[in-house]
Amino acid sequence: MPRTAAANQPPHHRARAYQRVVRLGWLEWIGIPALALLPLLALAGWLGPASQRLEATVPHGAGALKLEVSYPSRTRHKAGSELAIQVTNSGPDEARDLAIGIEDAYLAHFSRADALPTADAVAAGRVRVPLPPLRAGDSTAVRVRLEADGWGRLPGWIELGPRERPALTRQHFSTLVLP
Repeated sequence: MPRTAAANQPPHHRARAYQRVVRLGWLEWIGIPALALLPLLALAGWLGPASQRLEATVPHGAGALKLEVSYPSRTRHKAGSELAIQVTNSGPDEARDLAIGIEDAYLAHFSRADALPTADAVAAGRVRVPLPPLRAGDSTAVRVRLEADGWGRLPGWIELGPRERPALTRQHFSTLVLP
């Protein structure tokens, strides 16, 4: 019976059988299950668009102004969303010369940011939208249609106050834009 070449080799030249072992670090033990969980979260709708509300009451004259902001807390890249701002005069006197200020740096992250009614000025880092006079109990709304241009967490703020003076209140929020 013919001898093979491996059999003719001395014992120290024979190929060794290596035992293969997968070793994971602590980041891999966390990261691999987290990556496997992402499709399930997406199918459940937990990674889809969502919105949140902010409310603030600001003293004004003998009464108060109520500011309500509904903003996109989570949206998708190039998907449409809406920033809705409502101001209500709950005082007995008419509120005049008010304006909404929206942070210009926040709006710069969106390829489309259309405000209804339209903004009248961009100055000092804010887009200013004037409000009509509000009689007692009246309310008005400003709606901004947004289309996200980039990804990531986008912080911003909205303020309410007189047109040419410091704001009465400033509300901070952020929008998470997913791919």
